[in-house]
Amino acid sequence: MLFTQISAVLGLYVLGTIHKDTISSISISLLIGLLHAVALMFGNEMLFCSWLFSALCSCLLLVLPLDPLLNKLNSVLRVITQGVLYLVFTIGLKMGLSKALMVQDDAHVFQILKSKFTDFKNFDTQLYTCAAEFNFLGWEMPWKITLTLLLPSALLAVSLVAGQLIRKALGGQAELVKKAIGEENSQEHDEERLDPGTIYTVLQTAAYAVLAVLIMRLKLFLTPHLCILTSLLASPRVGRLFRSKEVHRGVLVALLAAMAFQGTANITEQRKIMGEYSDPQLEEMFEWIIKNTAHHAVFAGPMPTMANLLLSTERNIVNHPHYEDVGSRERTKKVYSVYSRREAQDVFDILKDMKVDYLVLSRPWCLTVERAGCAMPDLWDLEEQENKSRPALCPILWKSARPFVKVFSNQEYQILQVSPRTIQLKQTNAKQR
Repeated sequence: MLFTQISAVLGLYVLGTIHKDTISSISISLLIGLLHAVALMFGNEMLFCSWLFSALCSCLLLVLPLDPLLNKLNSVLRVITQGVLYLVFTIGLKMGLSKALMVQDDAHVFQILKSKFTDFKNFDTQLYTCAAEFNFLGWEMPWKITLTLLLPSALLAVSLVAGQLIRKALGGQAELVKKAIGEENSQEHDEERLDPGTIYTVLQTAAYAVLAVLIMRLKLFLTPHLCILTSLLASPRVGRLFRSKEVHRGVLVALLAAMAFQGTANITEQRKIMGEYSDPQLEEMFEWIIKNTAHHAVFAGPMPTMANLLLSTERNIVNHPHYEDVGSRERTKKVYSVYSRREAQDVFDILKDMKVDYLVLSRPWCLTVERAGCAMPDLWDLEEQENKSRPALCPILWKSARPFVKVFSNQEYQILQVSPRTIQLKQTNAKQR
């Protein structure tokens, strides 16, 4: 998100809307903030390998040492050159730092984007893209914001801003300055002048629109900016559709009334949704854990369940929903081997090596073996095609836990103990002899 913001600010500089001192100040301020974050997060190397850090370095490189050279080019060539150099510097610095520091935390992001435009698939990409919120945007959200007139209003504001940019490029602003005579005309010219904040909003919204189309859940960044764009229709600096101020204001009031018609219906529909979160089966399992397991016991299982288990029981967990961390990603994949088609003993040995005491199984995760290529065994088939002919392991463990020991079971959850009971018995017998 911050990478798209600094890119939008650079766009203002490239278009000649802000001075180089302004973008230098913004870039240096963000860089100082980023370095503080690195220090306060105990030297987090991932921040040095982020798109934001590379973009900030590229901006400062373009604005400070290369600015005298780029200013010798004509306006069109300068804009193209600055854009190309910004992309080359940012991508090159990002890839170079990631390799130098051996940081792979965000490697799965590139794999997800690759899977969206090619036939590339692996365990990590399917784990994301099989969830609806990580899929493409679809038509539901654009259709709903069209009914509320939010999308048409935002597009109208963008067209007005684009029109002013075109007029400025064609010398329209220079003509307005020449024709500006007296205080009244100067005021009209000031109203026509497009401020940098307006252009920034358009560029930032465009970036968020691209992200929302690629990953549906990122629409939460797009919708507020569409509202900001719509508000620009009331700004005199964006331009009026009507010469008369009274007519312009009247049209805005009518637009708000039309938007409120569907908007009120949406709010009413949301207010009808009543209820509370309740999962008696999960609560029963947590109560059992609190009463029957040691406080230092270590648990493994589905990521959403583990996050809730940590907060509700204060027990240790080996995997959690922070899948962006490469260490957590690797541990989760080991835990999820229970959904593969391997031998039970192999999975048992993996969990034992991870010092796991208890494995949590969830009925939907465990017993769903067919889901249009998105069931957990299907994800493992991409990694271990040699096991495709074998049955899925988790349904087998749900019925017969061996070599694990089933210590808890209800309709939705089971807890299997990773128990070294056999080894303990052998040691006891040896001592008796």
